[in-house]
Amino acid sequence: MKNIFNLAAVTLTAAAQTGGGLREIDLFARAPFPENVAIGVTVTTNGTAPGSGDTVTAHYALADEPGLTVADLGDADATQDLTLPDAANTKRQYTLPVIVVGQRYLYLWFDNTALAGGAALNVQPKITW
Repeated sequence: MKNIFNLAAVTLTAAAQTGGGLREIDLFARAPFPENVAIGVTVTTNGTAPGSGDTVTAHYALADEPGLTVADLGDADATQDLTLPDAANTKRQYTLPVIVVGQRYLYLWFDNTALAGGAALNVQPKITW
């Protein structure tokens, strides 16, 4: 794996949310076409600690159709909880398991627990193949 594609960052705020920052990646548009893909996620906390035990859950699914929503996708193919540091201005990197590509589109989205008031997270996903 030597190619890296950074996706647009997602900002998650103090309110709990489901399906935040849905990203669609057309894997056929990547050259060379990836047979395996790794997802990396960097989470940076702002000036307010998110709170003890707070998490972001990363979800991904593969599909043959473009333009799907989280509701369209139903259950994710896989999820991974990203335990957040209870500290302000902290960056942490996570790697999800390698995916064997079997469909054209990779969808990635995030859920988060309610964070401490004023806390926000910058979530920067990327794919590597």
